[in-house]
Amino acid sequence: MAKRALLVISHDKVQIDDLTLPSSDESSSDQVDVKNNLPSQKPESKNIVRVLSKTCDEPKGKFQGAIATVRLLLELPPALILLDSEKFGECAVKLMKTHNPFKSDRSIVSIAIEGDDNVSNVSTQFKPIGNIKPVDVARCIEDADHEIDLGLRQKTVIFTYLNPPSSN
Repeated sequence: MAKRALLVISHDKVQIDDLTLPSSDESSSDQVDVKNNLPSQKPESKNIVRVLSKTCDEPKGKFQGAIATVRLLLELPPALILLDSEKFGECAVKLMKTHNPFKSDRSIVSIAIEGDDNVSNVSTQFKPIGNIKPVDVARCIEDADHEIDLGLRQKTVIFTYLNPPSSN
């Protein structure tokens, strides 16, 4: 059976229900539509961050295999707004590791969160994937010049991955 990410939000943990990850009977796709699995249909969904869609972009040519962008549309539970932004950071870091297209611990990544005007983003600095912590995401939200309202039901998170060449 395929592994599915779950992230439940409480005072001490966060749970993700990642509908973009294939189960044993699903094929993987860059675009996943979950119209038939709306969170409102499940009573336990009030504390679950849902990944509603996923798109992956990778350049062609000489940069293919070196850069990739993964964009996730998340449905955030009402409980998330009652917690600090570090819980959202915990969620983002877990998703960042789960959706790494290079499947490498050498990847360098930046996490961006779309602003409420859908034009402005806030983002972390590029760092090795193992060095990005929830507090980095929380800090970029809190230090933003414009408002990132985690109270909105949906939020887009963008991961930009760099795959450094292996050293010989």
